[in-house]
Amino acid sequence: MNELDQNYHDEDDIDYGPSKSELKREQQAIEELGRIIVSLTDAQIEKLALAPTCHEAVLTAQKLQRSALNRQLKHIRKLLAGEKLDQIRQKIDAFKDNSHQEKRLLHKLEGWRDALLADDKTILDTIATEHPDVDRQHINQLIRNAKKEQKFNKPPKSYRLIFSYLRDLEK
Repeated sequence: MNELDQNYHDEDDIDYGPSKSELKREQQAIEELGRIIVSLTDAQIEKLALAPTCHEAVLTAQKLQRSALNRQLKHIRKLLAGEKLDQIRQKIDAFKDNSHQEKRLLHKLEGWRDALLADDKTILDTIATEHPDVDRQHINQLIRNAKKEQKFNKPPKSYRLIFSYLRDLEK
């Protein structure tokens, strides 16, 4: 092997670190995480336990639009570089899971309400087995009132009250 070949093989062993494209993708991922954080509710942002400067920057970004928002997101990206991104992502995923569970519960309650209004007598027994403290007389009164409201084209007050009552049972 000559000296040029030796130098060439030595250069292959050198680690130059991440490419410019990889660094750019990482920065974009952090900025997207910042965008997600900005879209969260105040209570969820509090649970992320961000550094005070980052927390303030996020709250400021929620009030901004267009180019000002984009500038603020770039600032948040720089601030997030010092945060524990894996923990933040895990907490955001937990928020999403809770949201899906809540949606499933709401769909279940809506189904119960619709079945009650369709005179499905088995659904009231199902509700009673899941929630022994259900007041059958009260729920039957709400059903009668809701049917009257539908019949006479009145505002659906009792219809909503049935849902509220069922939701309170689930808590």
